[in-house]
Amino acid sequence: MPEGPWKLPDGWRWAAMEEVAAEVQSGFAHGKKRTTSGDLLHLRPYNIGLDGELALDKQFLIPKRAAAIALRRLLPGDVLFNNTNSVELVGKTAIVRDGIEAAFSNHITRIRPRAELCTGEWLALCLRGLWQQGFFARRCNKWIGQAGYNTQALAATPVPLPPLPDQRRIVGKIEALFERIREAKRLQAEAGACRDSLTDVASLEAFSCPEAKTWERKRFGDVWRERARYGTFKKPQAEPTGNPIVRVGNVVGGSLILGDLKYVEVTEKEFARFELRDGDLVVARAIGSRSHLGKCAVFRQPADCGTFVLDSHLIRIRLDEGQALPQYVWRFLTSPLGRKEILQNSRQSAIQFNINTKELRSLRIPLPTLVEQRAIVDHLTCVSSLSGSLASAQQASAAGLDRLEQSVLDMAFRGEL
Repeated sequence: MPEGPWKLPDGWRWAAMEEVAAEVQSGFAHGKKRTTSGDLLHLRPYNIGLDGELALDKQFLIPKRAAAIALRRLLPGDVLFNNTNSVELVGKTAIVRDGIEAAFSNHITRIRPRAELCTGEWLALCLRGLWQQGFFARRCNKWIGQAGYNTQALAATPVPLPPLPDQRRIVGKIEALFERIREAKRLQAEAGACRDSLTDVASLEAFSCPEAKTWERKRFGDVWRERARYGTFKKPQAEPTGNPIVRVGNVVGGSLILGDLKYVEVTEKEFARFELRDGDLVVARAIGSRSHLGKCAVFRQPADCGTFVLDSHLIRIRLDEGQALPQYVWRFLTSPLGRKEILQNSRQSAIQFNINTKELRSLRIPLPTLVEQRAIVDHLTCVSSLSGSLASAQQASAAGLDRLEQSVLDMAFRGEL
């Protein structure tokens, strides 16, 4: 009898996997290059969900002739163990609840438990609990970019084994509790979607309110203080010599994230063209994703970082602040109405989406008075702050639900349910 990681209640015992498994079967590899069409589902690691269930939204099909008949049938109660993945994911496990015709890759091991000793549901939950505790991460073989838990190690893995009636009773309790946790997560996801739309909804209301009909709509170029500029084509370097440079990857979620700085050396003449000053608007002009085209931010000079210059994938716009506040223009360009304006004036090449200074100049910008612009900025800033606070609270709540799942499993395998 193997020694387990913790003390078990009376009537329970530790058993090695090789004792409770009637069959331990590894799958087989089948690369995409070998398949042009198929009629048999070939399960991959991504089909083993983090929640312990099969995730079949993404499917890879192979010809039936590629799999032996013994490897083409999954029975109710079979357990699928992910034997090769990243260190964090190796060991994730799913239960087969309904029999399906499907093969599985060599990164998956099918375990068919002995019905007289162990139910599949109990075994799957045991392995899931060990995975969540980091049991497999600590014991797996580690290579560059990958980790594995081999069949010999799996055979020796200890499993807490109560009598079958206790297994079924505890599994019933766990699944009832997990169903309530899943419902809480579903409601949390719905709340997150509502939270994510808060700023968009508030922006739509701000820029399409009844008063907006009386606002002057100007061409974007008419509120520029000077000609818009593209950034430098010089290749940035990690060595901190020259000027720090703002690249398109630094524009994240409407803000400039400047933690990973690169540098470029420019001449005095070049510096005058590419320099960034406090209040400048930077806009992505060439990018691979349509959703990111035109993403922008207001530059604010960080302390003790030197004077920044601009990368070639961005455009610098310096506004006439007697007509348009940088924060107001930024709020409009990142709103649904502003995004629509940008996309209507953009182009697509074979490899990326583009917008140039001429196309940006022709955008139409609603311009209330400066007082109204400040009020709109203040209002949308409050909404964004509220959305950020809700996001932090929801992240904490999601982490709490994950910890609750682990606590339920820990209690179950110590006989406390």
